[in-house]
Amino acid sequence: MAMAILYELLQGYINSLHVEGLVNDQFLSLINTEELECVVEMIEKYFEHVDGVLPELSCEFDDNSEVDDYFSKFASLVREVEEKSTSIGAEHMRLACSVLIKACEEKNERK
Repeated sequence: MAMAILYELLQGYINSLHVEGLVNDQFLSLINTEELECVVEMIEKYFEHVDGVLPELSCEFDDNSEVDDYFSKFASLVREVEEKSTSIGAEHMRLACSVLIKACEEKNERK
């Protein structure tokens, strides 16, 4: 009985994430087709990867020549996060990455 209640709570939480646009149908598909342990492992690997990329995104620069290099590197790193986000259905993160990549590309076009 307790497991059924926990399962319902989990389903409700996952549905609310979907309604809020934080995850997409890809994530729901993972939840419904994969073993829960496998999904948890995929999510953990995703967070490990993103945690590894974040420090690289926060580097500082001193002059204009480094600024251009920074935006190219930044866009490349954000693309990695975007790809990982797409693969697990992290829709909100994928959209944020898309906006950042577009801003970097616009910056490069203006130089």
